[in-house]
Amino acid sequence: MTIDVKPGVYTEMVYVREDRPHITVKGAGAGRTVIQYPNNDLRRASCSYGRS
Repeated sequence: MTIDVKPGVYTEMVYVREDRPHITVKGAGAGRTVIQYPNNDLRRASCSYGRS
């Protein structure tokens, strides 16, 4: 399965479960599609997940 992502900057946590190895996230190219996530102590403090 391929997920096409349009150009833009997305601040999201992207999580693909281990039992879903055949998923591809495809953007419009480096610099055009950016998926970012602020993985730091301030963010983790409000998160109830066991891992980041």
